[in-house]
Amino acid sequence: MADVSAPSSAARPHLSARRYIPALAAALTVLAAGGAFQRVFTWNPLPGPLAVAAILGAAAGVAAREALSPSRRSFVHSYVLPPVLLVAGTLVSAFLAGAVFSTPTARPLSQGLAALVDGWSRILTTSVPVPPTADRLPLAAGLVALGVAWAVVAATRRPPGIDALAPAGLVLVVALLLGVHGPGSLAAVAGPALVLAAAYLLLVSRPAGEGVVWVPPGRVLAAIGTAVVVLAVSIGVGHRLPLATLRQPVDLRSVVSPPVDLASTPDPLDEMPAWQREQKTVMFTASVDQAWLADPSDWRLVSLDDYDGAGWSTDAKASRAGGILSLPAGVSAGLLGPEVHVAVHLQALPGPWVPTAGLPTGVAPASLDFDPLTSILVNPGGGANQVYDLSGRLSQPSLDALNSAGIGSGQSVAALTALPSCFPSSLRRLASQATTDVSPLPDQLAVAVEQELATRGGFRLDTKATPGSNCARLSALAQDRAGTREQFATAFALMARSVGLPSRLAVGFTPGAIDPALKRTVVTAADVTVWPEVDLGGLGWVAFNPFPSATGHQASTKPTTIPAAEQGLAKVRQSVAQAQSSPTTLPTPTTVPRAPQRQPHGGSGVGWPWFVVAGLLAAGAAWVLARVLVRWRRRVRRRRAAEPAERVLGAWAEVLDSLAPMRMPLRGLTPSEVSLEAERIVPAVGAPTRQLATIVDQAVYAGIADDGLASQAWACSDLTVRAVTQATPPRQRIGALLVGSRPGRGD
Repeated sequence: MADVSAPSSAARPHLSARRYIPALAAALTVLAAGGAFQRVFTWNPLPGPLAVAAILGAAAGVAAREALSPSRRSFVHSYVLPPVLLVAGTLVSAFLAGAVFSTPTARPLSQGLAALVDGWSRILTTSVPVPPTADRLPLAAGLVALGVAWAVVAATRRPPGIDALAPAGLVLVVALLLGVHGPGSLAAVAGPALVLAAAYLLLVSRPAGEGVVWVPPGRVLAAIGTAVVVLAVSIGVGHRLPLATLRQPVDLRSVVSPPVDLASTPDPLDEMPAWQREQKTVMFTASVDQAWLADPSDWRLVSLDDYDGAGWSTDAKASRAGGILSLPAGVSAGLLGPEVHVAVHLQALPGPWVPTAGLPTGVAPASLDFDPLTSILVNPGGGANQVYDLSGRLSQPSLDALNSAGIGSGQSVAALTALPSCFPSSLRRLASQATTDVSPLPDQLAVAVEQELATRGGFRLDTKATPGSNCARLSALAQDRAGTREQFATAFALMARSVGLPSRLAVGFTPGAIDPALKRTVVTAADVTVWPEVDLGGLGWVAFNPFPSATGHQASTKPTTIPAAEQGLAKVRQSVAQAQSSPTTLPTPTTVPRAPQRQPHGGSGVGWPWFVVAGLLAAGAAWVLARVLVRWRRRVRRRRAAEPAERVLGAWAEVLDSLAPMRMPLRGLTPSEVSLEAERIVPAVGAPTRQLATIVDQAVYAGIADDGLASQAWACSDLTVRAVTQATPPRQRIGALLVGSRPGRGD
């Protein structure tokens, strides 16, 4: 039989015109992999740099491929010009990203080259999301441009190979390594690149008659099926697999820039008594905006979430902040209040802490360290006369948001509800009694405990009581009905834990002496304070006020107005007061309703076995669809071959493929012998198969083939294939479709 594995000279111009189609698919795969940088920078700053990088990279790749043309076999064209073009495309992309798309813009173009050299270290020393500055963003643009150029050069060779997907793999791996713990889903950023990679494999796997063979269609189908199964399993059940929560991605930040252990820093809770003796000392001043003036918030220094019976501490670790700060896990930005902007000028405040307003969302300079779980912002270098520009979101929960909130899932609920063995039983009983007649909603349980300490239990604030928050001081509080703010805050936090509410302590300052005309506040040592917080799902940490006055009534610095942050809680307090004054038959809550666990990618809580079934069904459907498409494409190319003899052989190959499920012993038989064997098993194919066998013998052995004979061959092939298909049992046809069969000659 004639060798049709190489294209004829007449077909080569047609193939040459299509040589850049695989290059386009490979370049798009690199571009999709570059989209994974959204876990590093977020998506907003990326479209411009990625588009420019793709265009310039493709231009550099095309120019490099033309320089490598066989007609230009010189040392310069083969070894000098291609790398120069690739480097030029990379540098220009980096320069434009730094000069046009970075924040702020109008940076010197030289920073683009600097970003390519050490941008990775600047990114790894900044917590994600990283600000898209001129010394960071060009790294993504340059890497994508280089990857696109490399992919174009690799995909335009003959035959194109798997090496054209290597640039996309490199870009994806680098982006995921730099964006560990960044926003977004791993499956969401990796999925488009995997899909386009599968499309590239389908595109370049062609029959031998096309002359650009790379990989058999079966391998392409295996790749697609594997990708579908992996994506389905990872999205559906990956987080439910055994030990899934113990597997943590490799975070290079912990190697390049070790996080600051906040447990080793001084505890401002221990400093409170000393600060209160220096009441007139100005700790810091702050220039504030109108949003902060409309609802002045306390200034947070630290959050303490571990209580061991002797006092409070934290094991949080802060890493380089960057300009953009992420919200704590589990907090819904849509439930937060307005954003405020302040400029804090430190004066006598000791230690490394930087006061923050609300939930921090941004800071300048970006060289500070930040822990999003505890909202602690520190400057390891410390020092007075430092000025920090801060932005944050205020917490202003509405009544509906409070009543619909469950228990937050940002941290381990077990750790945040742990109680030491020395916790006074009298306070435990008091918490149980306070929550007996109220709704088991978390916000109402918290308010019931709050009001028991602030108004209902006969407690009073005693600023001269012995300081400290150990179990002995709590026992004295329960017996004497008097204590310091620190002790009331600790009592509330632990009583809340006793009814299942995750809680912690915050240490900071009250808003200070505000001058609305100058939009300025002065915070002194007398303003130091402490307050408890409860983690409510979606809302994050909500502050409560369990502090009575010296006469036994709730302390309030604003008796005439209710701040926006307190309006929702004020309505909850009214509801709890009505329930406690008119007890109902509500059962004592033994468990606290918890917020529904958020399903990855918008899941609805369906059990993991259904995800497995759905994934397998999707994989099977994709497998069948891909095989049908491959068969259809192979048939079309056989029918449209350039030479009549190739079309005749293609028609015969279709017959052989249709006979494969019948398991007929065809090896070594001539076309005439094949037709006799086929007629023996399927009598209906006798006439068209014999006629087709004669045409094939003429084309192969006598070299007689024209367009008329080719059309006649395909007419006979269609009749034979239809008859064989009707005679083949459905089980055998399905098996051949799923597992494949040996392809016919001429494939």
